Amino acid sequence: MLYKEFFTDGKELFQTVFGGTATVDSLNDIFYELFDGQTLESMDIYATLNYGGRTMLEGIDSNNYISFITSIIYTHLQIWRIRHDAIYNEFSLLTGQTITDIKTGNISTSGTDSQTDTDSNKAFNEDEFNAREQHSTESSTQRKETYNEVKNVKTITPDGTDRLKSLELLNSRLYDLQKQMVWDIVSEITTDIYE
Repeated sequence: MLYKEFFTDGKELFQTVFGGTATVDSLNDIFYELFDGQTLESMDIYATLNYGGRTMLEGIDSNNYISFITSIIYTHLQIWRIRHDAIYNEFSLLTGQTITDIKTGNISTSGTDSQTDTDSNKAFNEDEFNAREQHSTESSTQRKETYNEVKNVKTITPDGTDRLKSLELLNSRLYDLQKQMVWDIVSEITTDIYE
């Protein structure tokens, strides 16, 4: 049976699974959380237009499709929420974005210097020196430095055309996510991979 034949009037996927009386109340909340601004009917129309020609799995019938699709939703729910939240975190339109460059680090140097001087009245290749004729000096230096440097703290709040472009990009990414969520559900209940 084809997808468009299975989900007909009164038994559409989104209306019965997310909005039906037999479903868990949290599914309705999940729909409105993830499908911002969409209606159940519009998502059913989208799914039918795009995937109506796909063949349903044989094990799905009118008695078990709600529990089957509910389990698919809960399987994918965490990744959908992560993607949804990531999109909204990227576009913090009301509060703006604060950009901060923080540079931290440690500098540590150490060195040892030793030097031996010989009296000038001895030849350079003479081997026998006594202690009075040699002068040794040894010095050591150590330096440790830890720093935190904060530069370029600025808050960017989009205005006018920047805000409009950001909203358009936000809506585009949300729409792409919603299409992906519909695909995730439909691809698990149908067998045609390349339609």
